[in-house]
Amino acid sequence: MKAPHTIDWFCLIWDLVQRGVNLRAIAARTDIAEATLRGYLQGSHPPHWRGEVLIALWCATCRRSRAELPMTAVYIAPRVVGRKDGPGADGFKELEGVWKC
Repeated sequence: MKAPHTIDWFCLIWDLVQRGVNLRAIAARTDIAEATLRGYLQGSHPPHWRGEVLIALWCATCRRSRAELPMTAVYIAPRVVGRKDGPGADGFKELEGVWKC
């Protein structure tokens, strides 16, 4: 199964910075606080409306289409089974072959 993908917000903002649009200018054009933009650079994801504003700015500045947005695979962590929900201490031996790091 192919991993789901999402927009790579770090790359999107970095593309803007590389084209001479600094965080202060991005904040002024999008009405998104600089601190919020820094959060996106550190891995946070914007709510839908902010993402759409950033995408529109990126498309206009980089002269590229939405189809060319920088994408990244989404990591989905495995569910951790709680002790009272899962097998007993001896039952974990059954799972050793399933969980490989």
